[in-house]
Amino acid sequence: MRVLIVDDNDIFRKLLRRLLETPGIQVVGEAVNGEAAVVAAAKLQPDVVLSDYHMPIMDGLAAARRITAAPNHIPVVVLTSDPRAAIDDGAPEAGVAQVLQKGCSPKVLHAALYAAVR
Repeated sequence: MRVLIVDDNDIFRKLLRRLLETPGIQVVGEAVNGEAAVVAAAKLQPDVVLSDYHMPIMDGLAAARRITAAPNHIPVVVLTSDPRAAIDDGAPEAGVAQVLQKGCSPKVLHAALYAAVR
């Protein structure tokens, strides 16, 4: 599975990369905001995008709307410290496959990514 990581925090992106790069998962790129994620998703064609919700320039839900509306319909999983807010703000309507709590276990994270790709 090819994953694009999107988060405005450099340290958190590096942590996610370390958690994800396991047999069967390849991180193909990183982006620092939703706008950069839309461009990177179109260029890199990952199997799934793992995105933060709150970011400058373009948030994760706005990016998800654009990424999932593209012809290749790449699924998006959103990580946030406030999952309820992301859901209330329209994550399902934005095409988000799943909203996860930041700090969830690697097992939960991996399961959500695999489920989104299926």
